[in-house]
Amino acid sequence: MKLPDGPKTSPRLLSHQFETEPLGFMDAMGEHYGDIFTIMADSVPLVIVSNPEGIKQIFTNAKEITASVDVCFEPFVTRQAVVTSKIN
Repeated sequence: MKLPDGPKTSPRLLSHQFETEPLGFMDAMGEHYGDIFTIMADSVPLVIVSNPEGIKQIFTNAKEITASVDVCFEPFVTRQAVVTSKIN
């Protein structure tokens, strides 16, 4: 499956940019790559969807989304986004 385009920057640098200025980082990525883009977290691709209609479609068609049963997510919700992070 081909993933949406995203930055080719090293995952370590992307992580640093996100940690120091998360909202600015997400805004800059969205401006450059559009509503859907992929970033790498170590060796794991993360597909970011920032369009509210796209997010609605994903959660409406949740039966197509699969995840391991040992994955737990902690949501961070704003008026324009849902951000989740894996809890170990």
